Amino acid sequence: FASKYNYECHIDNYNNILCKKADSKAKLCIQNHYDIVCLKDNCVPVIVEEENFLKAQDSTLGADNGIGCSYMLWLMSENYDCEFLFTSDEEIGLIGANNLEHKLNASYMLNIDSEEEGEICIGCAGGVDIFGKNSSKQIIENKENYELYELEISNLPGGHSGVDIHKNVPNGIKLLAQTIKENEGLILDINGGERINSIP
Repeated sequence: FASKYNYECHIDNYNNILCKKADSKAKLCIQNHYDIVCLKDNCVPVIVEEENFLKAQDSTLGADNGIGCSYMLWLMSENYDCEFLFTSDEEIGLIGANNLEHKLNASYMLNIDSEEEGEICIGCAGGVDIFGKNSSKQIIENKENYELYELEISNLPGGHSGVDIHKNVPNGIKLLAQTIKENEGLILDINGGERINSIP
């Protein structure tokens, strides 16, 4: 696609893609990520059409970044002199953007990863991933004769931890913890959640 419209295409070691003219004098870099949220590891989404809408089984098509990529490709087809930066692995921790190896010459950057067409968001909430580990697990004897139960919560609506956090969407892990506390239970083991940026 890039060569068709006379753009150079550069890919760094983190799979970030930079497209620009060979003699570019671009003052603006337009950036967007191209990855999506796969709810199953190592899956290639199966595309289905429902009532003229394209959807994916067990995944999303990444409408926010998908439309951003479409904008960038259209601008390239119109021969705009910009730096077009497609970053990788945003959904799993901004890996591409945090490890960018390309040299950008533009003075300004416009990120077009958004959910609202026709609106501009000034600023960013940012993000941080915190991983905690507990290595003190041990097998203990049930001297108090506790009854053992396995609890499971499923089929909740879920959502994006950034876009949907204000909607009071039920959180499976929080509901599970609340149920255990209200019944004065003890936790033997707990497991939940699909992705770090989704509401379980």
